[in-house]
This record gives sequence, C-alpha cells and structure tokens, in this order.
Amino acid sequence: RLVESSALSVNESALTGESLPVAKQVAAMRDASALVARHNMVYAGTGVAGGRALAAVVGIGMDTELGRIARLVEETHKTRTPLQEQLTRLARVLTVLIILLVAVLFFIGSVLGRSLVEMFEISVALAVAAIPEGLVLSVTVILAIGMQRILHRHGLVRRLVAAETLGSVSVICSDKTGTITQGEKRVTHLFTPAQQWRHPFVLGEEPGTAMRRLLEIMALNNDAVQPLGDAAVQGSPTERALLQAVLEVGLDVKTLAFKLPRVWHLPFDSAHKYMVTAHAAGKHAEAFLKGAPDIVLPMCSKILSDGQSVSLTVANRAQWQERIVSLSRQGIRVLAVAMRIVDATTPALGREQLHGFTFVGIVGLRDPLREQVREQIARAREAGIRTVMVTGDHPETARAIAVEAGIEVAQGSVVVGDELDQWSDEELQRRVAHTSVFARVEPRHKIRIVKAWQARGEIVAMTGDGVNDAPARKAADVGVAVGSGTEVAKQASDLVILDNNLG
Repeated sequence: RLVESSALSVNESALTGESLPVAKQVAAMRDASALVARHNMVYAGTGVAGGRALAAVVGIGMDTELGRIARLVEETHKTRTPLQEQLTRLARVLTVLIILLVAVLFFIGSVLGRSLVEMFEISVALAVAAIPEGLVLSVTVILAIGMQRILHRHGLVRRLVAAETLGSVSVICSDKTGTITQGEKRVTHLFTPAQQWRHPFVLGEEPGTAMRRLLEIMALNNDAVQPLGDAAVQGSPTERALLQAVLEVGLDVKTLAFKLPRVWHLPFDSAHKYMVTAHAAGKHAEAFLKGAPDIVLPMCSKILSDGQSVSLTVANRAQWQERIVSLSRQGIRVLAVAMRIVDATTPALGREQLHGFTFVGIVGLRDPLREQVREQIARAREAGIRTVMVTGDHPETARAIAVEAGIEVAQGSVVVGDELDQWSDEELQRRVAHTSVFARVEPRHKIRIVKAWQARGEIVAMTGDGVNDAPARKAADVGVAVGSGTEVAKQASDLVILDNNLG
C-alpha cells in the first residue's frame, strides 16, 4: 500500500491486461473491488513505468495478486479433450461388447458339453484378442505427426492431445494486449491546424511550421533517451513512443537538444496530468507543455497558425474538443501540446502561473494491432470459429480494437467485469453467445467465461500472453500462449506460438 508517491505510474498489463501504465496515488479508497481501480496499491509482478514511491508491504506469497492467480491455476482442473472423450466412449462400448460376446460363447460351449476350464481359456483368449492393443500406439503416432506439422508452422505443442483438439475449436477467447495488439505504444496521429499526419508518416511531405514545432516539443519535452548504437529507446512507454516517432520522421534530436538546452522543468504528476520543460533560446526561453487535453487546452489562449500565434476562439476550442473525443472513441490516447515564451532570467514557473500558452497540436497514441490479425480473425470466421475478446482494458478501447480487428461488435455486446459479478452461471451461459467483448475483467471472470462457453457444448481455445490469463488457459480445451508472453503463460498453455502469429 502506497505511503508516499511522486508521479508514480505502474505497468500492470501482466495482471490486468491494461495496456497503458496506471497512475498511482496515496489517497485512500472507499470502494475498489476491481483490481484496476485500486490506485493506492502496487503489486508484485508489475513494473514501475515512472516516478517514485514508498510503500508498505501488506501481502506476501499466496496473499499477493500473483499468489491468488497461482491458487486459481492450481484449483482449476484441465478438461478432457474431445479425443479423450471419444476414446473413453469407445473403450466402454468395446468392454460391453466383449463381455457380452464372451458370456454368450461361454454359455454356448457349456450347453454343448465342453469343459468349464476349456471354455474359460477360450473366453480369456477371445477377450484379449478383441482388445485393440495397437490403438494407443496408432493414436500416439498420428498425434505426434500432427505435432510435427504444427511445429513447421511455428507452433510448439506442449500437450500431445492438444494437436487433435486444435482442429475441433469452435470459439477463441483472446486477450487484447500483447495478443491481438503488439503490447507497445506507438504514435499514430499528429494533428496541427494546417497538417494531419497518420502512421506510417509520409517522409516526403515537408512539415509546416506548426508540425515541425510539434515534433520538436515531442523530442524536448521528454525524458526518454536514445542510447548509443542500436539499443532501443529507453524511458516510460509514452515518452518512448513520442521519441521514436520523432526519430522515424528524421529529426536530429541530439542537435536539437544542444541548440535548445533544458533550463528547468515541472515533472509529470498523476494529479496534474501534464509536464512542462523550459529551454534556453537566445535572450529568452521557451516553455513546452504536454499533457491531457482537458488540462492543457484551458491553459491556452492562442493557437499556432501559419507560423503566427492567433487568438484561440470558442469555435476553435469546440473543433479541437470534437476531434479529441472522436480519437478517444477509437481507443486512441490523446496528448495536447503547447508552448509559451518566458523570460530566461526568471526562475521556474509555479503551477499557478501556467497560463497564456499557444496551442500547437495533438498527438494520438495507441497499441497497434499485430500484423495479419484482421486476416486471421476473418479466416477463423470462415472456418466457423467465433473470436471473442476478453481483456482487462477500458470498454471503449476494447470496443475500438475489436472493431478494427474485424470482430463483430453489436450494440450492447460489450460487457464489463462488474456486470459479470451480478450474473449467475446460468445467466452467463445464456448471454455469452450474444457478447463479443468482455472488458475490465479479472482472472476469475475469464474462467467463468470459458466455462460458460464449454457449458454450451463449444470447444474453447484461450489465447494470451500474461499471468492473468493462466487460469483461463488451463480451464480451456486448448490454452495458447504467444512466444513473447511470460513464462507463466507458456507453462500453463497447451500450445506456444513461437512467432506470435496467431494464424
């Protein structure tokens, strides 16, 4: 439990499926049953994305969230595969037929006057001969060949019978972050009053004054660093994505930082949701601001248009607000960017002095889809397999990603974990067929969803890459982990996709 916190953000995707780092604070909470809503708690198995904190340990071992998931995995029993069920039924039928045949033969022999010893020997010999001893060997060889063919398509089968069950799957319950999406933030949209760029950015298009300014602010109002050599950009996920986008466009970040050195800054704070840096520029300094649009826009009185700062009218504000809302509904995280000229000799501005900025533009970020995911979901649909998204992410984000991936999302077919808690198992079995997206769900919810589909007679595959999916993968008929997932995910799976390609 947090005791002190300064701009702390934590990546909890392994536990919750939330693709974005979660801002943490010390304030007590009255009611926070959902894991993603507990902003004053940090958990084992998660990573700090930024900031500092002091926390008191209130749970260890099996009392942690990881421990609870481990208990769920331990208590969840693996279901029998269709092949195992069919072989069991075949064994029962053969057993009954052999017993009847032996009994009839024994009776006929006794009636014909044969000795009981002779008839017993004949009956035993017939019973042994009727048992198909080669069936087990034949099935094993066939499954082994199937495993080998799956391996040629970059799939590692960890459980022999899963090679057969894979062909019987009728429903795929898939996690979002790291499975349908890449699990990495990327800048997808750049908007200024005069230009609109979308990823992949067209390098042949010359950036205008406002677009160049936007890129410069993205590079300088940023604590991410670019190491020497071919090492990846280091920093928080958001700032890594911003710096990577600037580098993709071809801006010389090191030269820019040398020309405009930072003189002071106000770090990002989860309570204020913005970051300010000031950079020496000759006789004056330039203050750069980035943060949540609903916080940044009220600080702006002007807008950068055609290289000039002009008044930011009510109509302009409404247009930008509409654009921001539209992007947010598509599951895109939006940052607003602004600038202001300040006196180079004055000390750092206080938070109460942050006004009079010139609005420059907005940046859209999202966790992009994996390559070929849309095609793979369409091919599964053609094969009669339904794909359902089961994620811990925000409902609107989940809906937007599902629609982009090609999952059919009807009105009212997005259900959150709190609603699941109010449904009985029978009601869930009835409603699950009409639900395409489950959002804000926890590991216990995922198990219920898998079992609800199984209760309807479906063969279910559960795919994912995180610790939170492990219990559901074990409960599913086929548990599938992507190669880039956690070791826990792989150990709880029947199949590991080595190249992360779900097709």
